[in-house]
Amino acid sequence: MHICNLPDDVLRGIFQHFCYYQKASINTWKTQLLLLSICQKWRHLAISIVYNRVYLTCRDQLEDNSIDDNNPVETIDFAEIITNLDLFITNDCAHLACYADIQIAYVFNAFDGLGRAINYMKDFPMSWHKIKTLYLSSFNGASFELHAFDEQYNEVQVNQLVRGFYDLMPNLLKIKLEGAGSNRHLFGKLAGRYQNQLDQLNSSVHIVLPENYCFAQLSKLDISLDFENNYKLSQICTTSLVYLGLHNVPINYQWASFKNTTDAKCIVFSHLKTFNLSYALDLLQIDRTDTELDHDGSSLEIYFPALVRLRVKSYKKNCKFFDYAILPNTMDSFNVLGTMETIQVLSNMRIPQVRELSLNVVFTVDNMCQTTVKSINKILNNSPKSKINKLIIAGIIYEIDFGVIEWSQLTLLHIGAQVKMDIALGVIAKLPNLNDLMFQTFAAQNIPEEAFALENTSDCHDKLETLNSSITKLKLIFDSFVYPENLIIASIKYLSVRLSSLKLFNAQIAINKDMTEFVNEYSSIYPNLTNITFELNKPSGFVYMF
Repeated sequence: MHICNLPDDVLRGIFQHFCYYQKASINTWKTQLLLLSICQKWRHLAISIVYNRVYLTCRDQLEDNSIDDNNPVETIDFAEIITNLDLFITNDCAHLACYADIQIAYVFNAFDGLGRAINYMKDFPMSWHKIKTLYLSSFNGASFELHAFDEQYNEVQVNQLVRGFYDLMPNLLKIKLEGAGSNRHLFGKLAGRYQNQLDQLNSSVHIVLPENYCFAQLSKLDISLDFENNYKLSQICTTSLVYLGLHNVPINYQWASFKNTTDAKCIVFSHLKTFNLSYALDLLQIDRTDTELDHDGSSLEIYFPALVRLRVKSYKKNCKFFDYAILPNTMDSFNVLGTMETIQVLSNMRIPQVRELSLNVVFTVDNMCQTTVKSINKILNNSPKSKINKLIIAGIIYEIDFGVIEWSQLTLLHIGAQVKMDIALGVIAKLPNLNDLMFQTFAAQNIPEEAFALENTSDCHDKLETLNSSITKLKLIFDSFVYPENLIIASIKYLSVRLSSLKLFNAQIAINKDMTEFVNEYSSIYPNLTNITFELNKPSGFVYMF
């Protein structure tokens, strides 16, 4: 069947996939214009998809002015405006615009560039009232951050910019803010201007809102907190939130700011399904005595009756959220990144029955002591119905006492440790359901060739005993400056012939080695070798975040 004979809804779906699953930029948008030139039918189906996003990038005169000659460019007050606004007006498609993507690239002051962008859009009055989503980003284009200029906060100027934005796009429902520098006053006031109508607010930039703002209908809130200015959310309507992401949360964060009334003794997020909570990494913060308490000194209880997915990151010893959270009995996923102290806190509380349980222990500087292992055992045993159990232990761990491990439920285990072969084999023996295993620092071992290979060309050595494991993916990171190539390769060969279920062996080493010869030579003895893909790559660093 010719593509033009496909039903209209199928064609429209193809166009949407082509347009929406690309990185949004003026250049990718220009390629999408080709859809409108094929035939009248394609133009009719695709025009509302292609002309749904307005792009506007403002660069000041000190920016790099080398741009693509094919880009629509206007020069205003010694600044470059790269945009597709003209084509929207020329082709009478302004009424199709639903998104506005505005980028301000500046050196000295983001406000100037933003003012130019607003003035440029004012040349087309009453054209952008149907835009419901705004992506606003500002980036400092200098080789170094000029905070002295960036911090020159002019309240009158900011208020003018906010009013200008609202006049251009009064019907915004979603705002996404990104950028560098200190634009938190501008971004905060902009979000506050739409506070009675927004249903989504996303900001990777610290924003500052006056405490009397109350977002009435937010369903998604994902922001980074400005703890330096003691910023806190005020009177958020918790009944409307479905997704909540709080990042850079200070340890002295007052959860009482979510209360709608002063006499309530608890906070209820009645419809919240996803909660991402990330505490700040600043080690110099002062843990105040009244941090997580109500104003009258009594402890708060925070209820999450509809919560499905929880992700908490706490780099400090304390994670007070769990002291106040009342979680449902069952959830879809429960992911925690914390210290060994966090693990001990979790072992003493009721963990919901979840489909996916993920524990990530970071900043470990002492031995993996028996107490911590038992705490992990207790957490896993308290969640027996979990189908996916992930345990990531990062940091510097010199010894693991696998004799007390009871991690039979684990399906993923990543350990940042200096692990020797005997310890690795002991851990594998304890984990019959594991399918993804990684050791960050693996100690290569001298294993004689005759231990697992042919004794001579005519006689075969007995097969090594197969390890009782379901591991399909094994990743080892070697230090090639400590262990020579022959020891590393011997360790790889030894494990690959013993894990019959193995499908992918990823070894990060600073040497290049083709394992094809080894597979071909010993596949008659160890047929599982033909099912293994060997990836020997140079180390790229250990990522313990989940």
